[in-house]
This record gives sequence, structure tokens and C-alpha cells, in this order.
Amino acid sequence: MLTQTETEALNIAMEMERRGIMIYRRAQLLTEDKQVLDLLKRLEADELTHLGEFSAMLDGAEITEDMGERRVVLTAYAQKAFLRGGVMALLREDALKSVDKLLAHAIKEEQEAVDIYRGYSAAAEAESVRHAFWNISIEEEKHLGELIKTAEQMHPMD
Repeated sequence: MLTQTETEALNIAMEMERRGIMIYRRAQLLTEDKQVLDLLKRLEADELTHLGEFSAMLDGAEITEDMGERRVVLTAYAQKAFLRGGVMALLREDALKSVDKLLAHAIKEEQEAVDIYRGYSAAAEAESVRHAFWNISIEEEKHLGELIKTAEQMHPMD
């Protein structure tokens, strides 16, 4: 496993939140649909909230190394693993054409993030890294639940 410390795990999570923020910001420039635009702004705000949560977790982590060059490697690693398609994936999936499609895309991405973080947790050698990735997955699962709840509220069962 590439990640060796809790700090590195949290830096990967923070990088992914930054990436999500940028994707949602760029996507806002590509739609004229007000409902889609409003949802993109909400998704961006959610990512900003997560970035703050992971940053707070990092503040509580024991930092024993200088991240320097490791941060560059971890950033590249994070970009390869998560949100691989970026804005182009949103366009390919027509996710900017309707709130339903955008929500479906966001739900898929969040589920993938939960699964990846849980896989990282299982593969980690150090207990602190396992714990960090598990906690990150729990935060992502909360966001997933919020997105699913939003989708259900839009289409209540009769």
C-alpha cells in the first residue's frame, strides 16, 4: 500500500475533496439549467464541508513526517483512483442535462469512494492508516446517504 501514515491517508482524502470542488465549479460553467446549477452548487458546498472535516481530522493527527515530495506522489495517486473522468464524465453521461442524472452520477461516485476507502482500509498495514481510511469511508457514506435521501425526496414512493 502506497499510504503509510494517517497523515497521508487524510491528504489523499483532502485532495479528492479539492478535486470534487474543482469539477463541480467547472461544471457550473457548462449548464444553463437552473436546477442542475443549484445542485452543482450544493455538491460543491458539500465537498467544501468534507474538506473542512478532513482538515480538522488532520489537525488531530500525529504529523511525524515532512510531506514535501510525498504530497506530489499522493496527489497523483488520488487523482488516478477517484473521480477519474472529471467534467468529461459528467458530459459523457449527460449528467448536466437533468437533476436526476446529476444525482445518479454523484451517488455512483460517492459509492465508489466509500468502496475504495474501505478497500484501502483493509489493505493498510498500519493500524492508524486502517483507522484513518475507515473513518474517511464513514464520512463519505454519510454524504452518500444524504444524496440518496435527496433523490428519494425528489421521487417519493406512492
